[in-house]
Amino acid sequence: MNKIISLVIWLFLNSQFLNCFHNQDIYSAQQSSYQKDKQIHLSVLSEITGIFNDLNPNVDEVLILDVCPKQGEFECYIVLAHGIRGDRQFYGMLEDELFGVFVVNLSFTEVISILDLIPTPRWNDYTMRFDKPLSDSIILVGQGLSYGDEKLRKAYPWPCLP
Repeated sequence: MNKIISLVIWLFLNSQFLNCFHNQDIYSAQQSSYQKDKQIHLSVLSEITGIFNDLNPNVDEVLILDVCPKQGEFECYIVLAHGIRGDRQFYGMLEDELFGVFVVNLSFTEVISILDLIPTPRWNDYTMRFDKPLSDSIILVGQGLSYGDEKLRKAYPWPCLP
């Protein structure tokens, strides 16, 4: 997981993006051996894990799914994270699997704010990602993995306009 976080940070800090960088892109590029600033990346992941744990201490497996920079000049990133209980057993609480939308500073060292914390609509069978960013907002889309149901589409205004 540290390798994934390092790769995502490197790609964002060293390229100009017009779209978000989704988890399938992260996994396909996972072979990179780039490990710069690993400690910085882990601090953001640790902070997000702590935020999830404040809501539900059972959530102990956390992964960054999507990172989206503001198009053109930007001052922050919007991050989509996923957290789930490590044993992946369902005990009747959908809050044991959470998605979170966070604002992270440009150096990717701290969470500036929490835009949303969303319990899963379908236990261990749901996906979310950012759609192509607009000039004034970012769109979060989600759906059930097995059946494509429980569709979600939610807009968040950019919190870090220059």
